[in-house]
Amino acid sequence: MKKEEGFVGSRGACSSDRDLWLDVSRLVRRQAKGIVPTGIDRVALAYVQRYHLLAGALVHQGPWSAYLGARDSRALFSKLLRPAASAFVARVQGMLHWAHVPWRSARSPQPSGPGIVLHVTHSDLDDSAYVSSWRRHHLKPVVMVHDLIPITHPELCRKGEAARHVRRMRHTLQGAAAVICNSADTQRELSRFAKTQGLRMPHSLVAPLGTRSLPTLTSDNAAQHASRPVFLMLGTIEPRKNHEMLLRLWPRLVEATGGNAPQLVIVGRRGWRTETVASLLDGDTRLRGHVLERGGCTDAELAYWMSQARALLLPSWTEGFGMPLTEALQQGLPVIASDLPVFREVAGEVPDWAPPADEATWTRLIMAYARPDSAERAAQLHRLRDFTPPTWEAHFDAIDHLIEEVRRRGST
Repeated sequence: MKKEEGFVGSRGACSSDRDLWLDVSRLVRRQAKGIVPTGIDRVALAYVQRYHLLAGALVHQGPWSAYLGARDSRALFSKLLRPAASAFVARVQGMLHWAHVPWRSARSPQPSGPGIVLHVTHSDLDDSAYVSSWRRHHLKPVVMVHDLIPITHPELCRKGEAARHVRRMRHTLQGAAAVICNSADTQRELSRFAKTQGLRMPHSLVAPLGTRSLPTLTSDNAAQHASRPVFLMLGTIEPRKNHEMLLRLWPRLVEATGGNAPQLVIVGRRGWRTETVASLLDGDTRLRGHVLERGGCTDAELAYWMSQARALLLPSWTEGFGMPLTEALQQGLPVIASDLPVFREVAGEVPDWAPPADEATWTRLIMAYARPDSAERAAQLHRLRDFTPPTWEAHFDAIDHLIEEVRRRGST
């Protein structure tokens, strides 16, 4: 059988009355592997929560794309929104099997008439066959761009990721009916890239990402108080997050403060190019008892650490948005962050800023915030009273209007 892109209705035809499809391929793959959702995954899950009754599910794997009917779309969306568990993962793995059975897709119905694909994860955008299939089936893609970091900072990313991201962004610029940018900073970077490539910038919308609410602490947890100052770092361990800088300076903090040395709690799984950080975490005896790594932290545990921390530390070299920043500020937790344009766009003048390579400034601010009578921390808490976090309600109000605009343009 010739291998070409096929479409399955999964036990039946695609729903003929829906014109909106939500690509959940990344969520299916990662949840099938039991991976705890990270930033982009949580954005995708927010879209599932918002559109699970309005959209059909699109799952892409290899050369095959499955456009699920209404019943199976609802079933898949429901499973993706549940917390990961072994039985759940097994069910999702079974769903992946649908996209691996080409003889089922050979005669299955295709999406009928023009429609819109919401693609919010970057996944598969480097696959020209997948992207061209949208045009072949009269589907208008609305694509979210989270960042251009692999292009602007290739040294901080996986080997080969820069070339892949160039393909993703070129396909987006060439084929998207509209682009969602998570920040004005990302929109500017995409516009610059378009100019360097000689490509037209599609209609684009800046829609800041919403902020999740963490569980309320139990009375027992709320009553617990750390015996020494705690600082929190949140996010996948990867080069651009700059864990290495903090792990270099922490032994000096321990030496300077003695028995009341601050504790650094690192929440996030180990990602890529982490050899140096892993060597420090696993082998530097000076960090033992002073740095706690929590790779599989639940939302309840994260809420606890946020309640205990003196500040969230974000020494990133670069970011596209910075969800931990808004999450911490929403929880009333002060932030010490790299002085990045996107952080200032998102948080205004609330955090205290430090250049990501300036260990002296980071040391000074951490020492200042560790004091129980910290004037610096008190000043930020005062500024925090005027902070209004971005909401998913506002985000999706903007996206709903964008979808309607794309529909109107398609009907004229």
